[in-house]
Amino acid sequence: MYQAGRWRSLLSVLFLSTWALLHWSSCVTPTRESGRQGLIWEATRGTQLVTLVGTMHIGVSPNEIPKGLWTRLEAADTVVTEVDLTGMNGTIIRRYLVLPEKTDLKTQLGPQDWAKFKGIVQEAFPQMMEAQLLRMTPLAACSNLMLAEAQLAQKASEDPAERGRNVRGEVSMDQYIVEKAREQKKNLKTFESLEEQFNYLDKVFTLEQLREMLAESEENRQYYTQLAKSFKDGDSETIDGMVAMMPDHLREALLDQRNDNWGRKMPAILSSGNTFIAVGAAHLGGKNGLLNILEAQGFTLRPLKL
Repeated sequence: MYQAGRWRSLLSVLFLSTWALLHWSSCVTPTRESGRQGLIWEATRGTQLVTLVGTMHIGVSPNEIPKGLWTRLEAADTVVTEVDLTGMNGTIIRRYLVLPEKTDLKTQLGPQDWAKFKGIVQEAFPQMMEAQLLRMTPLAACSNLMLAEAQLAQKASEDPAERGRNVRGEVSMDQYIVEKAREQKKNLKTFESLEEQFNYLDKVFTLEQLREMLAESEENRQYYTQLAKSFKDGDSETIDGMVAMMPDHLREALLDQRNDNWGRKMPAILSSGNTFIAVGAAHLGGKNGLLNILEAQGFTLRPLKL
């Protein structure tokens, strides 16, 4: 059954949890989840120190990142992110993002939904050719639709700096952190491979889900604006409320299962000294979030104001 607001709640997870997808090129009010407040945390256990940073994968420029974060990064021995984008290759693209020959998205969607999809994406990105859109899988189409909605939301912003930004060409907060870590020759690690991340996403972004997202396209732009403001304000309670709105099976597939896997990898990934972790902000809070996982592993947590 179609649920109003369902895909707006899912947008929060994609903008705040799934870096690789967003780098490939409401009638519902979010509740406020009571609990831990903050998007930057320190976790300590004996000689181990972890800086845990919740990121937003698009819409945050480097000059909007707190300067104190770079001090924390410089002090770290090991830097951990969700995934390494350098692993993107032709095999992954063909498997997950490009339809087989003699198949096209227009035929799959039907004329009405195809016209809407094409119109939104090309309004946001006029250089996108119809031939490219035709070959997209539902997963790739969902990615481009969300990027387009974010771009159109920024164009409609009252802030001139926002109107001039291009989300498709931006270096994300996560990518900028990785680049700085490479410059400083840090020990770089990831929680999952590209193959693992796309496997999770491919189970969720079907043709039917693409149709549902198209049905809520106008509201999605307002939702993105609200989400970006909450992130920049450090309002983790509102973000956690957005995540809590998700249907259980989607939250389990995109957050809970991945968090559980990351938690089991944590002992081998963390440095014996100082570790800097940057992951989508949606992974931090909630019953099965990384904050609770670190606490269960014996870490003491405190929020940081940088």
